[in-house]
Amino acid sequence: NQVVERMADLAASWMVAGFVHGVLNTDNMNISGESFDYGPWRFLPRWDPTFTAAYFDHQGLYSFGRQPEALHWNCGQLAVALRLLCDSEPLLAVLNRFGPLYMKAIAKRWCWRLGVRQISDEQDAILVAASEKFMREKKMGPDQFFYQIRCGHKPSGDLDEILEKYRKTRIDHEYWALGQPQSMHIDEVESIWASIEQKDDWSLLNQKVSLVRNMGIAHKLNID
Repeated sequence: NQVVERMADLAASWMVAGFVHGVLNTDNMNISGESFDYGPWRFLPRWDPTFTAAYFDHQGLYSFGRQPEALHWNCGQLAVALRLLCDSEPLLAVLNRFGPLYMKAIAKRWCWRLGVRQISDEQDAILVAASEKFMREKKMGPDQFFYQIRCGHKPSGDLDEILEKYRKTRIDHEYWALGQPQSMHIDEVESIWASIEQKDDWSLLNQKVSLVRNMGIAHKLNID
């Protein structure tokens, strides 16, 4: 139960962050609900469920949109191993919890990043779907999307009407006045690394760490 709960939340955290692990083999995560081996990772430049991080993932097995499915499958492999110790029915019952737990985690994390209060499972699912549709149509990445909404920019179409139903949190941090979000897109990361590799210049990395930490503080200040 704990593994399934933690893996469902881990999958949700990646989706809301627009993060692609890249290689979700069973040996790249553990029963504490953590993952590792971030070789070909990426953050989405724009919302695209088919986006893959690994150059060798030609079939899109571990694409952005298939990550929850991959983590659920991995939980199933653990259940197969545990079948040596117990009956299958309780294991299957736990595995069937993954989907509902994932949807609840998505709604909670999505509303948190938007800076709005949850309403209900049904309404929150509508909000998530409308947000995804908006990003696809605008060819927008999640970092820019969440930042703009959090800063008070009104989206066009159905999403604006849906958001009107939500109570927003007040924001009070300099980060929201900078005009653009912090991201970790691969081009910037490689530029930072090139400066270290070629010039032993760590200033860009130190600056980025400071900016990301400042962003973290801003997100913690959800004020009613």
